[in-house]
Amino acid sequence: MGQGIQRTALALAACIIQSADAQVSVYDAATQLVTIPSVSVGASTFTNVTLLNGGNFVFTLQGATEQKPAGPGVANYDAPSGVLTMPAVKVGAETYVDVKLLNTGNYVFTLQGATPLPPDTEAEIKAFMASFDAQWAKAVPANGAAAASLQDACYRGGGRTRAWLIADFDSDLVRNRARDSYRVGAQRTKVQVLALRERLNPDGSTRREVDVSYDVVYKDGSTARDATETLISGSSAGTPGCNTAQTGPAWRFFGNQRLVSFSVLARMTREERYAIATGAPLNPSVRYRRDVRISVNDPMAHAKYVVVSGPGPAATINGASVPWSWKMVSPFLMRSAPELAGKTGNYLNFQDDDSFRYCGIAGTGTPVASASDCLSYGAQGDNWGHGFTATPDAAADQAFASQGWVVGGVYRLDVYNDDGWKTVNGHANKTPIATYYETLKTLPQTFVAMAGSGSQPTSNDRFARLNFGGLGINGVRSNALERHPQRHRRHLDPAGRTARRQHVPPAAELGVFRGAEDRHRRRRQLAQAALARPLLPRLPSDLAGPVASIAAAQGHGQPQLLRVPAVFGGPWPGRAAEPGDVPVKVC
Repeated sequence: MGQGIQRTALALAACIIQSADAQVSVYDAATQLVTIPSVSVGASTFTNVTLLNGGNFVFTLQGATEQKPAGPGVANYDAPSGVLTMPAVKVGAETYVDVKLLNTGNYVFTLQGATPLPPDTEAEIKAFMASFDAQWAKAVPANGAAAASLQDACYRGGGRTRAWLIADFDSDLVRNRARDSYRVGAQRTKVQVLALRERLNPDGSTRREVDVSYDVVYKDGSTARDATETLISGSSAGTPGCNTAQTGPAWRFFGNQRLVSFSVLARMTREERYAIATGAPLNPSVRYRRDVRISVNDPMAHAKYVVVSGPGPAATINGASVPWSWKMVSPFLMRSAPELAGKTGNYLNFQDDDSFRYCGIAGTGTPVASASDCLSYGAQGDNWGHGFTATPDAAADQAFASQGWVVGGVYRLDVYNDDGWKTVNGHANKTPIATYYETLKTLPQTFVAMAGSGSQPTSNDRFARLNFGGLGINGVRSNALERHPQRHRRHLDPAGRTARRQHVPPAAELGVFRGAEDRHRRRRQLAQAALARPLLPRLPSDLAGPVASIAAAQGHGQPQLLRVPAVFGGPWPGRAAEPGDVPVKVC
């Protein structure tokens, strides 16, 4: 029942575009310091690396912090040769690429070479980004091919290819064009080259690749900062998994080339519960949770399972402490593998782009990958934390803190397409088909910071609210049970002062309802079976006050419009955090 709202609201945090982990190094002429975000040194990684120019471009190491666990660095230091290579360095208004420094001893470096980014290349990149903005300046493109016209034929982003995106967009043009209407008029600003690579393809052709970062300024004035993309010109021949290479001097979006999308998200959740049978609040009616969500999506079914590891709650196995990790299986397996029939998580209506779920273990401890038993215990969820608790106090915060999540922690994802999920620790002797890294950039807001006060603390806490309009929760319940529910939707104008009615077509006219980038489908028969369960609308937010509302619920199974101030989403290039109306389902 309430899981329709719950899953969609929680899915709003999913982010498909590349995160801004890749940053440019900067030389500050005033302080004479070079600041490098991160440097890979063998199997280790160091962050916040600073070098002081003592004169004549001789630099001395000033500081560095080891990052544990290690992840890929922006720059690379090759110990045998003593050469430090930075893909790009920003010096005032200019950018230099392929910058090399030689360690002459005791971490004193001399400049070996630096190539100014050609002005025409920078101009081409900015013109290309402007052409993408122009494509969306007045209206959403008419179809998938038009929307993807600036993508390379070998584009892949977060597990989605150009062909997949076109077919998906065209599967419901009216809905998808309406969904993307908030992108009309957006502009990309502060375009910065992070790296420039010139490569020889296996067939003898050449390509240029450029990593860029930029901000997206939307028509309403909101801004998404530090989005990143990879562009390509020349030939994309030899791109793994692509047999339709494209050739030409023009720049095109190339994507992050990942087989799956992967993100690590901090969430603070408020849960408000009502009994479907009576509409009365449950006891307790409001509970809170802090957690970290591991979001892995693979709509094209490249993988059967993944193993993710990094800082988190350790487990004790056979008397020994084992670092945190999960073995997570794909929704394809969860809904159709005979071995998982009847097990936890065996939902037949999982969608192709739903998130992977971690396998369970015996008992109630942390389900670390080496002890996970998918066949015996199924696959439970994709997040871990503290709560739900009715007492959002300092003790609850300490319980979350003790789990070991770390701001800046690097999380590794190994992607597998074999049968290692069928046995305990079955992945140990398997070779992953890909490995990716992501960083946990923040922890969820504390219980104390988000808690309310006074005699009714749950009514004045710092959370967004789901507002069911004039129907109220009892109206939602009645419509859920009604064979012929009322078919209008109330909307508030932007100022929140007046309402208007909009006809809601029957379910057959609405077509397939999707989620994870608003692509989830909830089947009526499952909702009917769930009528005895409590309604659990959840909306994670780090924002203060009632900043979100849901239109009055209509018929059972009908999508509603949830207005949220920032939605992460979109497989299209340049898509970032943006406000908009998001269809959610009140079953």
